[in-house]
Amino acid sequence: MGLHHLALRVGNEEALTDIFVRVSGWPGVKVEFAPENLGPAPKRHTTVYEPGGIRFEFDHDRTHRVPEPRFDSPAAIRPPRAPGFLPLSRLTRA
Repeated sequence: MGLHHLALRVGNEEALTDIFVRVSGWPGVKVEFAPENLGPAPKRHTTVYEPGGIRFEFDHDRTHRVPEPRFDSPAAIRPPRAPGFLPLSRLTRA
């Protein structure tokens, strides 16, 4: 058993096109196909092979809304703390 491919959903059609343009230009990347409809619309996808041979699929579904990341406050970009987490400042000696 092994990994057949890794599929990642993107937020909009523009992101799908941008990813394809950027990734397909990397040295050693092989394009299986450019963005195209996945069955009947509204889904579109593209697939590429990275230089090590792993197949990546990027898709966009116009009926599925991917929320935009929020970076409007420092708390929005801070990773959540795991249960039992102590800040480093609490572990050092005074």
